[in-house]
Amino acid sequence: MSVTKFKIKHTKIIAYTYQSTPWRRTSGDDVRIDTILKYISRGELLYAFTLGLDGKNQTVRREKVLYLVQPRPVYSLLSKIFNWKNHYDLNPLAKATLYIDEIILALRLARMEKTAIYIFGSMTLMPAFLRTFGYKGKIIYDPLSNYAQTLYLRSRKSLSETLKYGLYLALHRVALRASDVVIYPSRIDRDNAIRMYRNLHKKTIKVVPNPIPICYQSIEEYNSYRSRKADDKPHFVLLARSNGASNEEAVKLTIEVFSRVKKPYKLTITGSWHHLNPYNPNIKIVGYLPTERLKELLATADYGLVPVFTHAAGTFLKTITYIAAGLDVITTPLGIDLELIQQTHTKIYLLRRPEDYLPTVNQIIDNHNPNRDRKPLLCTQAEKRITEALEGLG
Repeated sequence: MSVTKFKIKHTKIIAYTYQSTPWRRTSGDDVRIDTILKYISRGELLYAFTLGLDGKNQTVRREKVLYLVQPRPVYSLLSKIFNWKNHYDLNPLAKATLYIDEIILALRLARMEKTAIYIFGSMTLMPAFLRTFGYKGKIIYDPLSNYAQTLYLRSRKSLSETLKYGLYLALHRVALRASDVVIYPSRIDRDNAIRMYRNLHKKTIKVVPNPIPICYQSIEEYNSYRSRKADDKPHFVLLARSNGASNEEAVKLTIEVFSRVKKPYKLTITGSWHHLNPYNPNIKIVGYLPTERLKELLATADYGLVPVFTHAAGTFLKTITYIAAGLDVITTPLGIDLELIQQTHTKIYLLRRPEDYLPTVNQIIDNHNPNRDRKPLLCTQAEKRITEALEGLG
């Protein structure tokens, strides 16, 4: 598959990410990429290059976004040599070969000098590679998720944490230096990135909030789901669809804490965590739910859980999903989205330490008000947040 084959030399903007299948929206990063590309296409066909893991060229069209999946020659070769079976985004072999495969694609994309390139990815060095190969156009760089927030907090936790994340921070600096516009999902991320990286304030920095994966078309739709709530017991929910480190931490800690709660409650956990089920009648693990079932779950629940202290990936997505559904939220400093909180009536219970979790849950149960006013964020309001933030890009 060649760039010229699709006659995109003179298009206004294209996109790149090392995420292999963002149109499937299976992770928070995928949701952010696919949603933002939809908005910046502005009704015209937008070409988005991704790095596939199966060694094949592929095109996937989603509305006005045409994903051009590029094979990864080095990754594919080593996969065959080592009989590698773990083909998921950012698996160890994918990380080890990422920059070589990015260089190969950058050699081609660098020729599109009059085209702006929107680049997604916390680990990418594509901005630097493009500049090295003579690209003169505009580079818009979106590190994805709340990595700046995570790195800022972790790198200041202790000397060992600083050393552990030192290489990551150095690589991130290279990508930032080569970019013209840097996009962050929150003001917290922006401010922490400016503290970490000297001269970043000289760049054009925009805040584009994370998209909300689950929203309601109207208050009537929300109330129809809410009316299905079976009883007045305080209902807690933990969204943990993927098997990532942050979800594993959250699920294990939550089951441990709620198994010690003696008062009446309900806890629902999504995702494939049945092997951790303590056979507690108050705790239900429901596996993967389709969108309609998720809407019902969020509308009938009362409290959303984000008890993540060390692995922050995905925490913001959980938080904004809960807030958009009108739930109060139990979270940690890694999962706060202050801008969205200010637009809603959500109450935040902030956990500074894992030891705070159980007493906070007991306090919530003691003071539970089943008739609390709920004001979800509607889809039209969620879309407005994105479109206003993206004005002027490209």
